[in-house]
Order: sequence, then C-alpha cells, then structure tokens
Amino acid sequence: MRTRVTASLFAIGLTTAALVGCQVDRWAEKCSTDAALRSCEISVSGDKFNDLPFPVSGPILGSVDDRFRPETAGEEGSATFSAGGIEGGTYSCEQGQTISIGDSSPRCRAIGDNSLDFTISRMR
Repeated sequence: MRTRVTASLFAIGLTTAALVGCQVDRWAEKCSTDAALRSCEISVSGDKFNDLPFPVSGPILGSVDDRFRPETAGEEGSATFSAGGIEGGTYSCEQGQTISIGDSSPRCRAIGDNSLDFTISRMR
C-alpha cells in the first residue's frame, strides 16, 4: 500500500514538473470590417505560427492569409515577432507603439511575459 502511494505521488510530481515547463499557445481574435477599414484585436502567447485574419499587404484575390509568430515578449514592454507572407520579416515593437508591415499597421497594446496583445488594421 505504501509503495502504491509513493509511486502515485512520484507520478503526480513528474506530471506537475512537465506541465510547468510547457509553453501555452493561445490565439484569440476579435475582428471588425467597415467600408474603409479592416481591424482585428488579437491576443497571442506561445511561439507557434498562426494565420493572420487577412493578408498584411492589399487584398489579393484567392490569397492565403499571412502568418504571425511571437519570437520574444517580455514584461519590460517590448516584443519581437515574425509576420507576413513570402516577403515577411521580423519586427519589434514597444508597448503602445504602432509600426508598419506592408499595407497594415499593427499597434502593440500590451506586452507581457511571452504574451502580446495587438491591434492590426488595414485599409480595405
């Protein structure tokens, strides 16, 4: 009986240690479109590639949405990320800063430990 309890506690400890080391990937978006502007508020964490809701450079008939991946984000308020399609690149922003990527303008709203909240917008 004592061996079973010890083994169970050991297994729980290993599972907990494994979960602590895991990186959580999260992507949430809320988009709106009017006659002139496409805009999305996005919250992301982790380091996997995600599809942006629209291409960063102009409406291209039959195009595939561009990709986005956080590279680094820290509580000190700066983030580095990859965005764009074939001509994409790596970009950096500070909390509150708006930058240009193609025809789009991402604004880094909040930057935390491995998380980024941003708004991306583009004229239709």
